[in-house]
Amino acid sequence: MPAVVAEANRPAVFVMARQFATSRRVLLAACVLIGFAACKSKGSQGTRQVQETLESVGKEVGLVFPAGSRLMGVHRERGADDLIAVKVEMPAAAWTGFVATTPIDRALFRPGERGLLGPDDGFWDPHKSKNLHTAETPLPHARVLNLGYDDSRGSVISVYIVNHGT
Repeated sequence: MPAVVAEANRPAVFVMARQFATSRRVLLAACVLIGFAACKSKGSQGTRQVQETLESVGKEVGLVFPAGSRLMGVHRERGADDLIAVKVEMPAAAWTGFVATTPIDRALFRPGERGLLGPDDGFWDPHKSKNLHTAETPLPHARVLNLGYDDSRGSVISVYIVNHGT
């Protein structure tokens, strides 16, 4: 019996299942040719590539950034002593109001890095700052907030934030 006649004698559900299996094979072959990243559903990409915003990062580190601030970069380390490092640039005029909302007393800031911010790496460049001041304070739940700022650029303040476990 020819294949066309045999296909015509089968219930429709079997024919559709066979067509579905064939289309899945074609899709899999296309994914292999163009790369699996292009074939992921939007849902799986959305969970893997979270868009960082000042608001979302602020919630994570427990700070609210003033209007006009720009997120320059975020770095995370997971483990026993997890860490998030955030660099933000903000208008100099907003600095005093911003630091007043943090748990760090402005009088605690001292010149220099003092080992609080770690080494430079990519966007994270506190050692290139010309007028860096740093301070730290303990937070609830065995966490520590390290904060550094460089006000050498005049109208823009570079702010370095490290929130980590102890």
